[in-house]
Amino acid sequence: MAGATSFLLWLFLNEDRIKSTSAVFFPPENITPFDAAYIMDGKCTDIAPLIVYWANKGYIRISEAAKNNKKSFLIHKLRDVDGNSRSYEKELFDEMFCWGSDDQITSAQAAAFSAYQLSKEVTRERLSSFYNNDFRVFSKWPSARALLIGAPTLACMWWMMFTRFGSFDASLFFTALFIVPLTAIRINLTSKIGAEAAKILFTCVLLLFSGLYAALLERTSLLSLWFILEMLDIFIPVNLMLSCRHRTKLGFNCLAQLTNFKTTIETIDSARLSQLIDMNPNYFYEALPYAMVLGVADELARKCDVARYIRLQLPAWYEGGTANGTFSAARFASELAEGLR
Repeated sequence: MAGATSFLLWLFLNEDRIKSTSAVFFPPENITPFDAAYIMDGKCTDIAPLIVYWANKGYIRISEAAKNNKKSFLIHKLRDVDGNSRSYEKELFDEMFCWGSDDQITSAQAAAFSAYQLSKEVTRERLSSFYNNDFRVFSKWPSARALLIGAPTLACMWWMMFTRFGSFDASLFFTALFIVPLTAIRINLTSKIGAEAAKILFTCVLLLFSGLYAALLERTSLLSLWFILEMLDIFIPVNLMLSCRHRTKLGFNCLAQLTNFKTTIETIDSARLSQLIDMNPNYFYEALPYAMVLGVADELARKCDVARYIRLQLPAWYEGGTANGTFSAARFASELAEGLR
């Protein structure tokens, strides 16, 4: 029962609840598409939005290169990344062009670089270090929500310890002895070996701890059904509690802006979109990398195409033709995203 209660609390409390506010037409200032991806779900798995972001910054130029009836691209380096950019930006930028030659790289090479480099443990550690120190998005310690999720199970553990040993102090001590070291292990593993590796290793450690405590609580055989159920009743809620990630104030504010920006893209009408592009002809291209991260790039491009008064032109950083001399934002966004992945 305690485990089921903790699970229901986790379903309700795990995600940050964002209140819909007034329309947000721009992503948060001074964050990259990589930052946006990490803020949304704690992962950076695609370099394509960052490439479009770099093009908007004037670091690269993208040109079409037809290959086997499939549109592909050449990415040309124009200049180095600014010194005030994110530390990982310069490293990824320089490493990406090492895969090509003469300061240019094909889209296929860029996609291969993305798949290889972002899966490397050293890259994940580099990004984890940045987001845990320079730009902390998630809190280091368990939040009040996490403790609330684990409270039913911890209370049940204490009560079973109390009935087992008959001592208030001893049962409280053994319950604390269970949760405090696990919390410290989780934090240290994440900081030392990265979130993904830490999750796997911590699961093994938690299974061991759960088994030891279930053995203390149950007098039956270790292979009995009651022992296994008791072990899972400890393992699952505590794992949910310690994996519940709480965003910092900075992380929550950025999440709220990104979420409302996504909602705005989904609901904006053609008249307002036309006004934005009139004020900034590059609005579509500057919003595109963030829309790619948020999964609304096709929606944004489609609305630009159907709006009567919007006449987009190819961006200055792109070299290529248009079908029948007519520019389509939807086709451009689709082909660019497909070619860079």
